[in-house]
Amino acid sequence: MRGRVVRWVVVPCCLLLLGWCRGGSGGDRLWWMERSPLESRWTAFLKEARYVGREACRPCHAAIYDSFLQSEMGRSWRRVRPGVSVVEVDTPCVVDPVLQQEYCMFWRDTVLVVVVRWGERITRIETVRYFVGSGHHTQSHLWMSGDYLFQVPMTYYAQADTWGLPPGFLGTATGFDRAIGVECIACHSDYPEWVVGSFNKYRVVREGIGCERCHGPGSVHIAEARSGRLKRDSLTGMLTSIIHPGKLPPAYQLQICMRCHLQGVSVVVKGKSFMDFHAGMWLPEVLNTYLPRFEKDTFLMASHVERLMRSACFREGRVTCITCHNPHKSIREFTPEHYNRRCMGCHAGNRGCTLPVEVRRHDRGCIGCHMVRSAPVDIPHVWITDHWIRVPGGRGGGGGGHEGGVSGFRGLWTPFPDSVRWRLQAFLKLYERFWRREVALDSARALLSQYSGLDERIFYHFLKEEWDSVIWWAPGVDQVRSAWTAYRIGEAYFQRRRWEEARRWFAHALSLAPYLVEVRMKYAVTLGVLGMGDLAEEEFRRILREHPRHWRTWYNLGVLYMRRGWLERALACFRRAHALNPSYESARRMMEYLSGRESG
Repeated sequence: MRGRVVRWVVVPCCLLLLGWCRGGSGGDRLWWMERSPLESRWTAFLKEARYVGREACRPCHAAIYDSFLQSEMGRSWRRVRPGVSVVEVDTPCVVDPVLQQEYCMFWRDTVLVVVVRWGERITRIETVRYFVGSGHHTQSHLWMSGDYLFQVPMTYYAQADTWGLPPGFLGTATGFDRAIGVECIACHSDYPEWVVGSFNKYRVVREGIGCERCHGPGSVHIAEARSGRLKRDSLTGMLTSIIHPGKLPPAYQLQICMRCHLQGVSVVVKGKSFMDFHAGMWLPEVLNTYLPRFEKDTFLMASHVERLMRSACFREGRVTCITCHNPHKSIREFTPEHYNRRCMGCHAGNRGCTLPVEVRRHDRGCIGCHMVRSAPVDIPHVWITDHWIRVPGGRGGGGGGHEGGVSGFRGLWTPFPDSVRWRLQAFLKLYERFWRREVALDSARALLSQYSGLDERIFYHFLKEEWDSVIWWAPGVDQVRSAWTAYRIGEAYFQRRRWEEARRWFAHALSLAPYLVEVRMKYAVTLGVLGMGDLAEEEFRRILREHPRHWRTWYNLGVLYMRRGWLERALACFRRAHALNPSYESARRMMEYLSGRESG
């Protein structure tokens, strides 16, 4: 046949057999994997229902609504305003040791800004638009360039009462460039109005996780309530216009929680997106999550469901998430006695604690010994309750810590007819976004012998930077329907300096996804190399109208002007690029060169 990056902050210890990526053992196939034949009876309304926003629920459910707004989920994503931020007058600055910059955040009246200092100079000031995180563990911050959403390189770690770089930033030159895609927002907030054909462009970003994330879209339910004609299913007894998680079978309760509390590498079903899952559905219809297994007994921050699944209490069908948690209330409202009562529901009498009363006491009650508070592997300065319920000192030992390599990698939902493709995509995504270890690509290569998908094969050779192989496998332009595949083929031609073919493939990628900024910038650069200066300038200007803080575009526009002999314009562009990223040496050198010519 011819023709970016959030990371796990895993301390790089030795990686063992990452190739273990099959389904769980037979013991995993318990009640929580059993799909109900009655599912269609409570999901029929989803075909016509639409999201209406959590405010629409308040007229009938005021008490629950007000309580939920104070919960961690209700406060997970908020617009910047005084009174909801941890930023104070004496908030310390954060030093970026890689970019050699300092970030300082403070209020200007009711506007929160972050200032970048490079040496003795202030080079950049950005307005903070959103907070992410309730502040129970962390509170991070977001800014926008036009309609494109990015993370501010400052995070507050509540338990340590300290400020630092966000998770995944340490040791990287991320700065203000971490784009916030739908995969991130889908678990931290209500579903946004995302611009199709982009990675991180949004028309509307909503505050907090809303009622509909656990109850399903509410338009049908509200219409029935207003007409006084709420209907119930004669067989299940549930309302037919909304999901009541507490009345769902336990396996379906779990689907809702594991959508966001099961952290790993998520692979979306072909034709679906991260926003297609609704409460009451079976999660693998939308995505599958592949879970890392660490050499040491440690875990990722949002691994609550996976850790709970290891517990005998769970495997015997005795508990689900809502056995202990009321999603409508903040966890701060629950005392150790609340959790003790849940434990004693099964462990009273002969099943109670075997230790003498004077020994078993703990200020956190039963969970103090049986659900140890531990440090996740991916976020510093944070301690969470390990949801693996077990006897102290038993199998697995103590949990937590920021050390340990990955010893395994498995999909939770198997077997499936296309599980080879899913596993292959999971390894490729693992390498690209989280963990650049060759063993991940070795596992992907083994799976390629079982699955001949063109998109995945090109992705593999792209990650290996095997440009000639990408070109060899490339089909005709009209045969590719993935914008990312088209971009990767274009990049291979670009690297081989075959400019016309690169231009054609970049143009095709943009016809499929016109708001991928990095792709459009590469397209404009290619136009410039081909001598199409006016068209290249037009493309650069188009990017900057939508995303005025894109420093790489400012730099490349400066290069274009310099080649055309427009030195004053070029110098202005290099100055803009340098102000936005003062650590970018090429922009500094260009400024010095052109400034020297002016003074000469």
